[in-house]
Amino acid sequence: MTDTSRKETGSYALTLRFNPEILRTVSFCGLIVTMLTGYLLTSFFVHGDPTQTAIHRLLGFNHSCNVIDHEPSRTVSAMLWPFWEIPFFLYVVFNFLRVNDAYRNEPPRDYRRLHFVRTWSHGEIPNTSI
Repeated sequence: MTDTSRKETGSYALTLRFNPEILRTVSFCGLIVTMLTGYLLTSFFVHGDPTQTAIHRLLGFNHSCNVIDHEPSRTVSAMLWPFWEIPFFLYVVFNFLRVNDAYRNEPPRDYRRLHFVRTWSHGEIPNTSI
């Protein structure tokens, strides 16, 4: 291999052992903090009737998003939202890579049986060499 200075470099692989579930835990903690902050700001600083929202008129109850829909909670929640969104996005990406790597090594046996049942139920002749 050569780098940008045209010098010969050795080939190496970077391996990393990482459990993406940590990112999901961090993201849900960020979501809980965001919603609790929104609830506190809405309950202390919003003096309107919470039953006069479109969600309450439609469903008969308020959705949890009601606590982040009013000012100043809307502004603060918008600043806190990345503490949920970014770790959860990274969790989805790394979990996809983990599943993709595990499937590349060996497809799970249960998937093969599920594929057999699915093709059989649709009237196709299944491949019995699985």
